[in-house]
Amino acid sequence: MDTVTAADASTQACTVTVTVAPLLTIGQAYFGGIVAYILQSGDTGYDPTVQHGLIAAEADQSLGIRWRNSDFVITGATEMALGTGSATTDKIIAVQGATTADYAAGVARAYAGGGCWSSSEYHQWFVWQQSSYDPGWQNPLYKTDAYAVRAVRAF
Repeated sequence: MDTVTAADASTQACTVTVTVAPLLTIGQAYFGGIVAYILQSGDTGYDPTVQHGLIAAEADQSLGIRWRNSDFVITGATEMALGTGSATTDKIIAVQGATTADYAAGVARAYAGGGCWSSSEYHQWFVWQQSSYDPGWQNPLYKTDAYAVRAVRAF
């Protein structure tokens, strides 16, 4: 925070307080999680005057849970662009049901803090997995296999 004192024409002093938001970096602890991505020019929601991005929870919410909780059904949650995660999670929950403790999207949605599963469906039997070790690597995996779940949200 910077404080500036200036004199006007009548020589009366006034104080102005300016608050400057810190620039965030990937890996930095912020707002109850870890900064995982910062929007860049060309990303939906990018604003050159205000940083926005994704915050990942500090720990997994599950060490092994399936993506789905029922038979192989298509949820329609196929969007993969930045900013579509909440909407895809909504689609999954609408099809899979409100019992949140027995599948990945429900566990992520129930998280109240601050992936490795993606909320994006690949096929009736497969889902996209986003590597937490190599952020650019994605791979389709069976919905029935159990993997770690880490909640991610936008800021």
